[in-house]
Amino acid sequence: MTTATTVIRGGTLLEPAGPRARPADILIEGDTIREIGAPGLRAPEGTRQIDARDRLLIPGLINAHTHSHGALARGIVPDAIPLEILLGYAAAVNGNRTLEDKRLSAQLSAIELVRKGCTACFDMFTEFPAPTVEGVHAVARAYQQVGVRAVVAPMMADLTLWQALPGLLASLPDAVRRQVEGLRAAPGQASATTCRDILKAWPIDRSEVAPGIGPTIPLHCSDGFLGACRDLAREFDVPLQMHLAESRGQAVLGIEKYGTSLTAHLDALGVVGPRFSGAHGVWLEDDDVRRLAGAGASIAHNPMSNLRLGSGVARVRAMLAAGLRVGLGTDSASSSDTQNMFEAMRLCAYLSRVQTFDYREWITAGEAFTLATEGSARVLGMDRIGRLLPGFKADVVFLALPHMESQRAVPILRGQGRKVIDLSADYRLRDAALYGTWYKADHIDAVGLAEAVYGLPELHRKAIATASLVANPGCYPMGAVLATAPLIKSGLGRGEGIVVDGKSGVTGAGAQGRKVEPMYLYTEANENVQAYGIGTHRHTPEIEQELSALAGQPVVVGFTPHLLPMNRGLFTTASVPLTKSAGSGDLLALYREFYAGEPFVRVVPEGERPTTRAVVGSNFCDVTVVSDPRTGRAVCVSALDNLGKGGSANGIQNLNIMMGWDERTGLEAPPVYP
Repeated sequence: MTTATTVIRGGTLLEPAGPRARPADILIEGDTIREIGAPGLRAPEGTRQIDARDRLLIPGLINAHTHSHGALARGIVPDAIPLEILLGYAAAVNGNRTLEDKRLSAQLSAIELVRKGCTACFDMFTEFPAPTVEGVHAVARAYQQVGVRAVVAPMMADLTLWQALPGLLASLPDAVRRQVEGLRAAPGQASATTCRDILKAWPIDRSEVAPGIGPTIPLHCSDGFLGACRDLAREFDVPLQMHLAESRGQAVLGIEKYGTSLTAHLDALGVVGPRFSGAHGVWLEDDDVRRLAGAGASIAHNPMSNLRLGSGVARVRAMLAAGLRVGLGTDSASSSDTQNMFEAMRLCAYLSRVQTFDYREWITAGEAFTLATEGSARVLGMDRIGRLLPGFKADVVFLALPHMESQRAVPILRGQGRKVIDLSADYRLRDAALYGTWYKADHIDAVGLAEAVYGLPELHRKAIATASLVANPGCYPMGAVLATAPLIKSGLGRGEGIVVDGKSGVTGAGAQGRKVEPMYLYTEANENVQAYGIGTHRHTPEIEQELSALAGQPVVVGFTPHLLPMNRGLFTTASVPLTKSAGSGDLLALYREFYAGEPFVRVVPEGERPTTRAVVGSNFCDVTVVSDPRTGRAVCVSALDNLGKGGSANGIQNLNIMMGWDERTGLEAPPVYP
């Protein structure tokens, strides 16, 4: 079987050591870079081409330390608390989760990483009270489904916080102490046995998602348990990561408990070695740094959470000078508020500048970039990622994709067996000729266009369930079609003379590419309503396409969009000629029957009207219809969130249907109002 080849042409390749960038083409065979050369690089006949003009090409960023369980705990951790208090929240914040909760949390974390240019991570994932085979494997599959390389290491302890910190239990009032003394962590031997089962039955290619071991903090693990983790890492040749000297309290209490530093104690147990990485390392002494470097170990630097929790600033320059391998991480989204590796790089460089006045010792932008790529790859133990070089995996990040570019990337993703939900317009129109008319560009993926399913669940649920490519609808078509579909499908609505009026907040209208045009400026949009794209808006053929399919004959609509002075929300009013007289009550009964059982379309009661504030922040679309006997028309109204049901939330609904999950998963949050 011939391996597919792809060439990325016209991009600008970043060289972190420069910092310089140069024009370059990249030839990829399968998933591996074969050659990088000057523009015009020769490629085999039939090679698929990706146009990267005006795009900066960088290797995928690599997160050396995160906790995907934090994706569902974002915003729960109070603002001003140190690490030791945060640890007291852990069971309450991360416990009582179903298997689906664990998978969803990892998937959300992986999606955020990808959206921020990150293609790999080291995830210390926790389950309470103890790790499970099915839980860890579900997390691994979530990364695989999103397409993020990862090391997934169950984070474990066999001592409670109260047992771990010398003197903490004795400091409690008598009544509280008696309660706390009864608390116990999962036995270390049981966790080690589960880890063996996890490793023996690992379900995924390790070059994509690999297993690891994650004893959480030295103080929270008995020596016997640490020895068991060490032995598992050696036997199965997997990385072992743990939090090391993250806070001053840990460093001081380590000396009190062990009579030596945490690093020295771990080294004496045989834990420290090439497979070992310590997360944070804020309070490492010079001897600790030399010991880690000499053993071939690594440190994952996490400047964002170290600041958030007041833990301090790691001495990265001293680590590098000693030859210690250093990667860069974000830590949990609940303790750093983000998974943005660009922000981690910025803080890595800037924080070094408060440690010394000698600017020659500062971490440069290029060095921070190297830590976030090559350095973190070493932490993960994946030596063929983190650089754009021949022989390395083609984990390439495009920092922007212009309109009509999805059609170039989608065939590659589908060729690798990926399912795709495309939120651009590239696969919405079934007639390829319409792209030349409305988008002034030719469509180049005829196969994908023929197989794509229009992602409006209320009309195409069955086809979406078996699709490999789903085109998420535009926001205006979503509102217009849901407002009128029952009338058109039933034949009560005529296909001629339909007029659609759409009104959107500024996050929808013109938001693609964040256009720099006067009408989107605050001074122009505020206290102002204006029409745009009159007779030319690109969503028009989408509306006509879907209504024509419902009617069984061509439908032409008059569509005019308007910009409203609000952030988000989309309101549609459609005037539809009726084929016969019908009262408002009869029309509403038709709508209720048509949308019966639909989880996200709400037909409001007679006499009430949809409003945008009743749907903002949700995946709901509220609809109603009123008969106007004087004109022989029906007035159809809908309200939705252009970023929700008109955008990404509907994409999640499509994802749930495609994967066979409960359609409402992740979408049952109520609107912001009331």
